[in-house]
Amino acid sequence: MAEPLATALASNTRTLRTVRGQHWGQDARGVTVMEAWANEASSTAPSPLERLTHLVAQMRRGDDRALEELYDTTVGKLFALAKAILRHKKDAEEVVCATYAFAWANAGRYDPERASVLGWLTMLCRSRALDLLRQRRADGATAGAEPGP
Repeated sequence: MAEPLATALASNTRTLRTVRGQHWGQDARGVTVMEAWANEASSTAPSPLERLTHLVAQMRRGDDRALEELYDTTVGKLFALAKAILRHKKDAEEVVCATYAFAWANAGRYDPERASVLGWLTMLCRSRALDLLRQRRADGATAGAEPGP
């Protein structure tokens, strides 16, 4: 057996610290190692989707910090969607603001059995963007129409 491999296999002594669900540290030879965290603590840690669901539950109770965290976590995706539909930055910003205002006011209506939080927010944002697009098109069509007799 090659010397480095034999040394690595013989080395069971590791000094590890836990960072975000993984063990990081150095083995007996001073080599940095990482091991997946597969113990009870990792199984109880909420997934990102579970975290979003928890934030909406906190919003139901009036926790504005939960809305702030939800916004920080999801605003990039919603803004990208709104901008892709509307093609204008200002309109996309308006739609995203309306989406979070609606989510805040209607957090109690969110049903995790029907959709994920991100799916719910995406649907809200898409609907508002399409409504604004239809409204702008209708306003443009009526602005060019001749007044009737």
